[in-house]
Amino acid sequence: MPSEQPTLDFIDTIADRLSVLPGSLGPVVLALLAVVSALIAQRIFLGVMRRLSKNSFWRRVVDRGKWPIRLVFLVIALSAISPAMDISVDGRQAMRHTLAIIFVIAVASIIISSIYTVGDVALRKYSLDNEDNIEARKIITQYRVLKR
Repeated sequence: MPSEQPTLDFIDTIADRLSVLPGSLGPVVLALLAVVSALIAQRIFLGVMRRLSKNSFWRRVVDRGKWPIRLVFLVIALSAISPAMDISVDGRQAMRHTLAIIFVIAVASIIISSIYTVGDVALRKYSLDNEDNIEARKIITQYRVLKR
């Protein structure tokens, strides 16, 4: 009968094989493997997203969100291995709580960078070169206040 959770079985298999390492080296190696896997997945994801970005707006969103997206991938990878790690219950809860906080910060950063990109693209059509352009000054000032 096939397993319902093949990913967890795979992680458990790796964790079992790493348990022969001395001391607490097994969880450290498992975490390092998760981090490396997350960074590789993030690079592939960003590469695909850049190639799919037909216009400069989405390309800017992807470029500005590079670090927060990296954090999201790291949080997902470390969350996936946390059940298989041989750490105390308190340590596991602290790890989950910390990862949840980092995830919220990363998603908020992605949203903020998207708002900045939308603002930058929207402000391209307004110019401050003309002194009589009160409408442009009004829009740009509102955006600057929103940005703060």
